[in-house]
Amino acid sequence: MNIQPHWIRILCCSPLVLLTALGLFLTSPQLLTTCLGGHDIYHHLIFSYHFSEQLLQGELYPRWLTHMNGGFGSPTFFFYPPLPYYLTALFSWIPEHNLLGCTPLGLSISLALILSGMSAYYWLRELTTTRYALGIAMLYMVLPYHLLIDLYVRFSFAEFWSFAWMPLILYCSKRIGREEPHGVVGLGISLALLITTHLPTFLMFLPILIGYSLVACGSIPRLIAWARNGLGIVLGIGLAAIYWLPAMTTQEYVSMPSMYVGFLHYSNSFLSSWPTPERGWTFRRYLMVITVGTSLLGVLAWWWSRRYLAPEVRHESRYWLVVAVLSLGMTLPWSKPIWDLLPMLQKVQFPWRFNAVLSVAAITLFAFAATTLNTLAVHGRSYLIQIWALLLAALLATQLAVGIEPLFFDRLAASDIQKALQVSRSPLEYRPRWVPVDQFSKESVNRLGASTPQVQSDQSALRWQMIEWAPRQIRMSISTPAAGTLTLHQYYYPGWVAHSAGRSRPLPLQPSPDGLLQIEVPAGDYPLAITLAPLPEELAGRWISACALLLSLLLTGYRCRSM
Repeated sequence: MNIQPHWIRILCCSPLVLLTALGLFLTSPQLLTTCLGGHDIYHHLIFSYHFSEQLLQGELYPRWLTHMNGGFGSPTFFFYPPLPYYLTALFSWIPEHNLLGCTPLGLSISLALILSGMSAYYWLRELTTTRYALGIAMLYMVLPYHLLIDLYVRFSFAEFWSFAWMPLILYCSKRIGREEPHGVVGLGISLALLITTHLPTFLMFLPILIGYSLVACGSIPRLIAWARNGLGIVLGIGLAAIYWLPAMTTQEYVSMPSMYVGFLHYSNSFLSSWPTPERGWTFRRYLMVITVGTSLLGVLAWWWSRRYLAPEVRHESRYWLVVAVLSLGMTLPWSKPIWDLLPMLQKVQFPWRFNAVLSVAAITLFAFAATTLNTLAVHGRSYLIQIWALLLAALLATQLAVGIEPLFFDRLAASDIQKALQVSRSPLEYRPRWVPVDQFSKESVNRLGASTPQVQSDQSALRWQMIEWAPRQIRMSISTPAAGTLTLHQYYYPGWVAHSAGRSRPLPLQPSPDGLLQIEVPAGDYPLAITLAPLPEELAGRWISACALLLSLLLTGYRCRSM
């Protein structure tokens, strides 16, 4: 009779159980109702639905989503990171009651928040006690930018998932400094997870990781620490090449510049205004408050703990103070010359995205400060902790003050979800550049998708029979007394090739004036196969990732034998 309470007490006190319970509680508003109404929710519903559909049909890496854009197809996942959607597909078997895509997406969000807490816990445990690490990991899960902005306001699905990997990357880097086995491979894998989750976050976080590897070398010689961290970074970039190489080198095939012009230009997204009685809470003003508030909490934690930190960790604490201050600075108009100078930085698109890095820097500073709490109390400076705690409570309370609508009321109707999935128009930046801009509005895509036949030809005598219409693979039989032109209900994209029986060379293929796939077919009776073959960039990415995977396995085997 005494065993059960003992095991229940152990279970309830388990950090992983507590983090899971908190994650489910914080995401319960979107688990217990219909889909959230965040800024980007429709995009991710559409992406998730079609990606999971093709994945479950046996396509290991769905890049061309054949049923998007009114059935004309979309190259979305040549460019968009796939990992969050692989994880979402794990929940695709759960009944949804006509809310197509909502349940898997909601459960994926819950998993992302729980994993972010767990990775933060393991990272922070390297810096402070288990108890404080658990508390600060929970705080990481509930920070306003992480929870309210990225989830409930913006529904920035990929960026939200990136919070799960940043602390894990730092944890693996710390293991390298302590000369623990598999640290290099762990760093490579965790970096690959971040790259295939959200490339802008990787671009912001990579300099932070490099700087940290230079500052915190641990117990091994500095050059060895740098070399091993560098190898881990190279491994991570190599493992993720299957995604990023095509994404970064084929952007001329789509309308990617539309992401960086007009209102979406980075210069229009700096934070510079506060709420006032005349100009109340808005998205940008609230971002200003939480960005400054999170930075202030980090600076204060460093300031009142700096004298009492152990000498060997003071330089690390100062490093994260610099990261926090620079992250704040990168969100403000003062940093525009830096953005202008670095074209790659402009790919981040929104300067306020540096809140993701700021969140990691802040919890790290909190962890260092937590190690000095007892010393502060002994020196009669507990009032500093109390002031800091009140500021933290005020910052967290702002989520309830301004987030009532997105937390509890802003939801999508089932009919609106079904309409969106029926058209499934991709964002403007993924429009194949051969498709006229005026034919890519939601209304035009819907109208043309419904009115354009599956196959049409300028030869009235041409007859065809469809055999297969699958992603990246169309097969049919053709019967025509004369040569003609065949136009398919699918967008043109580089890589499409058409072969007919008895011909060694592919048939001529080009985009129609509407950007559709157009093939010049010869006279005769024959089977016709149209395939979207892997691009050279795809093949190169596969080979690089395969080599990086082989190297990771060799390093793992070497470390296992040397233990």
